[in-house]
Amino acid sequence: QGFMLRDESRVFLDSFFRESANLNATLCSLRLPPSYTSLRANTHRYGVAEAESLLGQFLRDQCHKFVIETHSVLTDCLLVKAEQHGHVDPEKKAVIVDCRCGEALMRGADLFAPGVLGGSRWIRAGDKVAVYVDVDETMLKGATPAMLTGRRHFVGNGVAQMDRIAMIAKDASGIAVKMTEPIHPAPALNGVLPDMLLLQNLPSMLVAHLLSPLPSDRVLDMCASPGGKTTHAAALMHNQGIVVAVDRTADKVKAIEDLASRLGLTNIQAIRCDSTTLLTPTATSTPSAAPFEPESFDRIMLDPPCSGLGQRPRLKDLITLKNLIGFSPYQRKLFHVAFRLLKVGGTLVYSTCTLNPLENEAIVRFALDTFGLQLVDPGALRLGGPGLRWSEDGMPDGTRLPKGLTDQERLLVQRFDPAQSDTIGFFVAKFIKISADVRSAQ
Repeated sequence: QGFMLRDESRVFLDSFFRESANLNATLCSLRLPPSYTSLRANTHRYGVAEAESLLGQFLRDQCHKFVIETHSVLTDCLLVKAEQHGHVDPEKKAVIVDCRCGEALMRGADLFAPGVLGGSRWIRAGDKVAVYVDVDETMLKGATPAMLTGRRHFVGNGVAQMDRIAMIAKDASGIAVKMTEPIHPAPALNGVLPDMLLLQNLPSMLVAHLLSPLPSDRVLDMCASPGGKTTHAAALMHNQGIVVAVDRTADKVKAIEDLASRLGLTNIQAIRCDSTTLLTPTATSTPSAAPFEPESFDRIMLDPPCSGLGQRPRLKDLITLKNLIGFSPYQRKLFHVAFRLLKVGGTLVYSTCTLNPLENEAIVRFALDTFGLQLVDPGALRLGGPGLRWSEDGMPDGTRLPKGLTDQERLLVQRFDPAQSDTIGFFVAKFIKISADVRSAQ
């Protein structure tokens, strides 16, 4: 079954999708994880071949049967795939988990006790158990599988590390089930070789490569946490120049600083600020860091807050129509600031982890109509498909949709549809600033 959307959200999205894409196929793909795990090698400190060798040794030591490949285009990207993917029959005893926990299990995690909702009676440490997700979240804590009234989703088998009563205790902690036969085999690599490798989704790695920063550049990452794109740009600059990384909370800024320190990068300046205020004296940041003068940056990455309708696997509908229409005004405000901060001749890369056209193609249309910007052909860095095409009068109730891209423009942006690309849902567009003109006050 596919990822389920509320009716109003589905109607809204289908108005954009139905002319050039299959929304049902896309939603079905969102329910599953990609068939591989992607990691970025920290090329500031290590060679890719060295990182691949040490990762392979780690997997062999853990008796994991995975193969490692270097991406054919993104040469600092390593892909880890299972050697074989056979059928798994559920064990008789069962443990039930919540959706968030189930999604983590599908990406290679073991089952930790806080995610357990219930399980079969008389489970003992050492028992083989099947693990199911309570998709509709109808199950009460401590219940048995027979009491589950909603949909369940089987994610694999494992070995219980504790008795049932310990799994469902109020203060339960630690690994409850060691996953031995996951439906979607994926290695648990978080924290493995931490100064050498970084877990990062493949399309997200494309952003810094498209930006193509030079060692002498001044780069801005406007919504930077947790710092994957920031540190990638800094590494591509050979730890030279400067990358200003901005986010709104102290915790997010600290996450960027911690990641930069872990990877040995010293050309990153992380500041706490709402990026919509980067041009105004009300920006709260370290002294002399902001506000910035117009045209202060050679290259800018803008990956704004978005509805997130691209993250996978997704087992629960958390996307409302309000989510789908609520982010674009803030994204437009950020674009105004990004354009003014970018030098003429500079590069801006816009990206999101959503499949929502209102936050993707419609934002690109707004940018092209409003600012002195021009789309840039990604050339050899084209990994995604073209943008969507839709009719402006596409809503069933007669509501007009925003203007979309021309056929030529659609070929210059990249849309990663998980039904076609085996990645998370993602969107990216590269611009060059050809003039300082602002053609309207939209």
